[in-house]
Amino acid sequence: MLTDPKVEERTEQHYMAICSEVSIKNISTVLPPLIPQIRAWLDKNNVIPAGPPFFKYFSMDKNDHLQVDVGFPVASPMRGEGKIIPDTFPAGKYATIIYTGDYRHLKDAHMALEEWMTRKGLNDRLSGNEQKAVWRGRTEFYLVDESSEPDPEKWQTEITFLLK
Repeated sequence: MLTDPKVEERTEQHYMAICSEVSIKNISTVLPPLIPQIRAWLDKNNVIPAGPPFFKYFSMDKNDHLQVDVGFPVASPMRGEGKIIPDTFPAGKYATIIYTGDYRHLKDAHMALEEWMTRKGLNDRLSGNEQKAVWRGRTEFYLVDESSEPDPEKWQTEITFLLK
């Protein structure tokens, strides 16, 4: 199930993350284990996340390899440590949609948001060709996930694309 897509203005949001490169077919095994690592680092530093965990996608090459940040929003800028890095979601206009259901169908939700953006004349790409697509930031925020809800049909993921 999808909500109606919309465009909304968002303010800058700081976050802490682990940057990873992953094949699209390995997302479900490689990226989720990074969330508890970041959470443990936040707990060790007495930092309460300012939002839900996320995957922020920056690029995908022709072989379906992605560059991704896995992290949590935080209330203010922080210093990183080791593989934990600071970054921000920039202020700006974001196309958003909320998908409810199993992660197996998240790609369909991304495609629905892309199709809506095309109809509206909106774009989120910095560059793109047959070798690599580079985005300003495509993010999945895991609003309701397996940590709080065992039924995958009740999981909720907010998908946001930072627009040009």
